[in-house]
Amino acid sequence: MPDIQILDDATINRIAAGEVVERPVSVVKELVENALDAGAGQIEIQIESGGEKLIRVRDDGDGIRPAELPLALMPHATSKLTRIEDLDTLTTMGFRGEALASIAAVSRLSILSRARGETAGSLLQTAGGAPAAPVAAGCAVGTTVTVEDLFFNTPARRKFLRSPQTEAGLIAEMTGRLALGRPDVAFRLLRGGKPILTTPGNGRRLDVLGAVYGREMARRVIPVTARRGEWEISGFTGEPGFARSGRQGQLFFLQERVIRSPLLARALKEAYHTLLPAGVHPVAVLRLALPPGEADVNVHPAKLEVKFRSERAVEEFLRESVRAALLACAPARPLAWNDWPLPPPGKTFPVRPAPPAPEQMRLLYAPAPAERADWRETPTAYAAPPPAVAVAGPKAPAAETETAPAATLTLPEGERPPGRFAALRPLAQLFRTYILAADETDFYVIDQHAAHERVRYEQLLREARERRAAAQILLSPETLNLSWQEEQAFLEYYPQLRALGFIVEEFGPQTYLLRAVPCTGPYAGPAEVFRRFLAEVLAGGEAPGAERLLERWVFLTACRGAVKAEEILSVPAMEELIHLLGQTENPFTCPHGRPVFMVMSRAELEKRFYRT
Repeated sequence: MPDIQILDDATINRIAAGEVVERPVSVVKELVENALDAGAGQIEIQIESGGEKLIRVRDDGDGIRPAELPLALMPHATSKLTRIEDLDTLTTMGFRGEALASIAAVSRLSILSRARGETAGSLLQTAGGAPAAPVAAGCAVGTTVTVEDLFFNTPARRKFLRSPQTEAGLIAEMTGRLALGRPDVAFRLLRGGKPILTTPGNGRRLDVLGAVYGREMARRVIPVTARRGEWEISGFTGEPGFARSGRQGQLFFLQERVIRSPLLARALKEAYHTLLPAGVHPVAVLRLALPPGEADVNVHPAKLEVKFRSERAVEEFLRESVRAALLACAPARPLAWNDWPLPPPGKTFPVRPAPPAPEQMRLLYAPAPAERADWRETPTAYAAPPPAVAVAGPKAPAAETETAPAATLTLPEGERPPGRFAALRPLAQLFRTYILAADETDFYVIDQHAAHERVRYEQLLREARERRAAAQILLSPETLNLSWQEEQAFLEYYPQLRALGFIVEEFGPQTYLLRAVPCTGPYAGPAEVFRRFLAEVLAGGEAPGAERLLERWVFLTACRGAVKAEEILSVPAMEELIHLLGQTENPFTCPHGRPVFMVMSRAELEKRFYRT
């Protein structure tokens, strides 16, 4: 066995550099964060060959005094804290004092700096972290750090670098994130002497968002602002119709620090519950401000991950704040006319013979057929469910009965609140699937199934919350043959399921009898819906609480009982559906997150017919 030895400082610094300096983007991040901590109002970043050949970060911050310049390159030398207790109240971007020492250990580094109040600056140069003395030099107030030949003395690290274009892209992405965290600072990123990113530094995060991610994203986001005591959240989140297949468009800040947080990502996803289809993710740029001590940023070498003291409360705060902003500002999705470009002045489109009108496109003024009279012939859209049974205790499969109020959203004429779509009138049913409607300013195309799903979802959820322990006894118990996974999920959540109104009895190995379902449940095929419900619980990945279990059950039953596509609706039925949709909290999407309607303004329509 080899003898135990103490490593020399050069080896220690190179090993430490491996934790802090993974690639050129790590260098840029550390140097820019130092500039921000120095109070910079303008930061310029220059790179060449993806940062491997040159990285130069220039700022107009406080600068470094000549006597302290050599200390800046010593390991664990910092101006951010003096004792361990300071870690609980840190507000700076960096604090460990490792960045400059680690960067200097694997590059040729020079620092040119002039502190405020000093008449001249100082220049310090080093290669591979070798000690050096500063010399006097002329410069403006602020600091310029130049890093050349990165990893020149660790060639193995160079082999893992990607192409200069890829490394430059990573630097541009990181610079954009840092700029979004500090919209009051003007950033300028140059590659080969040409600017590739510039932000105004005017304090408006939306302007930075447009500069970093493009104008389309800046137009498709909703502002989020909320405060709870000393906690504050601000930023922007995407419209429900503006989403991506991955989480690349999500950016979280703690104070001004970019962080990675599965907890915040999960809270953001839950805020879009029933507003986004499955398989897509919202975009967001959100800043969370917490009092010092509420989060620990000292859990990751690059300070990207944090640990919150009150994780559940933080998750709830972000979820509710984003949800409130979405419901308050959720816009209707516009009708797309991209396939009909406007012709140049003086030119017209070629005239084509009009095809015959399809049979499905009709005005339905006559009463609908009688097979669905409860929905189509009268404005009373829903029949009352069977009487409900209140579950008195955990061992009461046949508790005393009580008559449940009718499950209807209809209100007597003359007593209806005006609602969101009070002036909207149905014109026709298209393809037996879409309702065409209009008011004085807009034209709507409404998906009848999605609209009815939304109406039923909110109605049933409200009723279920009001009488959570009510159950409907099935006339004939249904047999459940569960897989091992389904059985484990059922047994794990049995107390919550029982509280919701399910009565299930063991009947054999992995076999159970479903005797009752919540009063909001389906009255045809409940066993099939219950199995789908267990599958939804298993697919969630997170342990759902009683409230989320209730929402998932209502989600499934609302879809099952909603009017379907290809069903003919009478005009009174369409009027009733539009009215009920206007009473919902969120009329814009169905519980699956699909749009309920699309809209075109009268002004846009007249523009297309050249009437303006």
